[in-house]
Amino acid sequence: MSNLNPAAMAQQLGKGLLSFPVTHFDDGGRFAEGAYRAHCASMLEQELAGLFAAGGTGEFFSLAPDEVISVTSAAVEVAKGRVPVVLSGAVVGARVQASNGDRLALG
Repeated sequence: MSNLNPAAMAQQLGKGLLSFPVTHFDDGGRFAEGAYRAHCASMLEQELAGLFAAGGTGEFFSLAPDEVISVTSAAVEVAKGRVPVVLSGAVVGARVQASNGDRLALG
């Protein structure tokens, strides 16, 4: 379901429940990928219209750019094309632009 045009994305996201998985962190404040993947997989057992990765619950501002890529990549891999994975754009434009190419490459 990657690379949907805006109209197709709006149609897909309008079909049902939008899911905002909380990004998991370990005791050292690092991204806990295994726990996050399990959380996304559990959410995907429901009928969802899309996943909002890397900060839809407010933690985006505490993620470094490389962590955003890791979180988003994990969500994309777990979703396996079943639903679109939407990345938050709730940051200053320069930060988004700096890693935009990496994000687009995720699918």
